[in-house]
Amino acid sequence: MKLFIIAGLILTVVFLYAGEKEKPNIDEIKAKVSTNLNKRIEAHQIAKTCVDAATTMPELKKCRETLRASIKTLREETKEGKKASKMNKEAKIDNRIKKLEEKKAKLKE
Repeated sequence: MKLFIIAGLILTVVFLYAGEKEKPNIDEIKAKVSTNLNKRIEAHQIAKTCVDAATTMPELKKCRETLRASIKTLREETKEGKKASKMNKEAKIDNRIKKLEEKKAKLKE
């Protein structure tokens, strides 16, 4: 019985430590989200100014198209940032594998 309690406590500590190690920094995430929101707000403010100045339906249509294009660009930038982050993680893993293989080769000598 005591063995199960001790094993449970040890596993709990191990999982908590592993979970903390993999968590991204909340401040960095908040900064990225805030920046992205500010960019979107700016795009909508520009569109609002355009709509306020429009006097015909074609001008309103042009405002909408401009807004959609700017939002699409922002979305693509965000996707590229995520891809770059993923590629950076893959590069770190590849680098770590290379170092481990070098250590393995030294140990064989």
